[in-house]
Amino acid sequence: MIVNVQRKELLMQTRKVARAAPSLHSTKELRGIFFEADEGSGIVRMTSTDFSVAIRSALPASIERSGGVIVDTKLLIGMLDLLSGDEVYMELLENGRLYVTANKTKYEVAVIPGKNYPKVDIPFPGDTISIKGLRTLISQSAFAAQKAGAQNAVYTCVNLIVTQSGAWAIATDCSGCIVQVKGDPECRGNLSLLIPASSLSMLASLSTDDDVYELGVTGNNGISKNVVFSDGSILFSAKLITGEFIDTNKPFSSVVPKSQGYVAAEEMYNLLGTIDSLAASNDRVEISFGDDELLLSCKSDSGGFSGRIKVDGVTANADKFYYIPKKVTQCFRGLKGKVLLSFGEDGNMVIQSNTVRSFIARVRAPVIEAPKAKEKKPKKEDESQIRDAAA
Repeated sequence: MIVNVQRKELLMQTRKVARAAPSLHSTKELRGIFFEADEGSGIVRMTSTDFSVAIRSALPASIERSGGVIVDTKLLIGMLDLLSGDEVYMELLENGRLYVTANKTKYEVAVIPGKNYPKVDIPFPGDTISIKGLRTLISQSAFAAQKAGAQNAVYTCVNLIVTQSGAWAIATDCSGCIVQVKGDPECRGNLSLLIPASSLSMLASLSTDDDVYELGVTGNNGISKNVVFSDGSILFSAKLITGEFIDTNKPFSSVVPKSQGYVAAEEMYNLLGTIDSLAASNDRVEISFGDDELLLSCKSDSGGFSGRIKVDGVTANADKFYYIPKKVTQCFRGLKGKVLLSFGEDGNMVIQSNTVRSFIARVRAPVIEAPKAKEKKPKKEDESQIRDAAA
């Protein structure tokens, strides 16, 4: 294998591909990146996988001889980052080591034969749908899913839905938080996919909202197996989960507003962020309405905090409701402009913007324990009586 390739482009693509390479794995081949050069097409491809996701990149290069090797991920990134110059030369030597050079810097490193890399089947679907804005769509929904390893894998997923009116992402932790996010309105089709939130978060880390992906699914006998996203240079594949997702519309329809008003999303997020930074996992944020303002307070072992924010169009009473600070904060992250807060009779809250709708169930008010009475020390005469009794 002999390759000349643009260093900066190779480094950028290597960093993206490296996201799927597990740093800790019993199979050392998986801890590396499969680097292969095809003289016929003039294309260099790099592949990594942890078997739940796979990433493959492709970029043009000047290739004198085809070949493929597995290079340690950290080593490859480190070499490319330290090299200077526009172009890097790579050659697989007869001794089985990889020679890498640019300008006056030279490396010779041990590699693993490419034939030892586990087969990664990433067929690109024939039928695809164009979708953009994935970074925001994912970041505003994936946090609400249950963490990987939960008993029901369905709810560790984001339900990505594509209809004739656009794309939606829905997630829930099944313990009081539901998020529905409207995505690209130009994305049209008929899909409902359960994609692990951790896989989508990895895709978001590779993307900008300007990236346009071709989205498709692969599988056999009509059963979807993988979802594949491609923007021409990066191909990202993730395993799909099978199962039934709950109807998340019901909790929203159950909230008949008793109190509501419009707040500035960015101000609310900053205020909640301060509270969340002080709160412990069992602390609660108290929310209530005042005269044209929303009052927030939280007491914790590390101290207390209270703040207020202006509210427009208030229709409210004096009720106080309690929520887990982190959940409310996460639901406001990334929202912009005015958003509508609605509180039902039971205190459940709905946050509504132009593209995001969140449901947050109230929790019980914090139990404030009465301070323990100090034990009285016996008087001196009492102490002598105690000693006499003991004697």
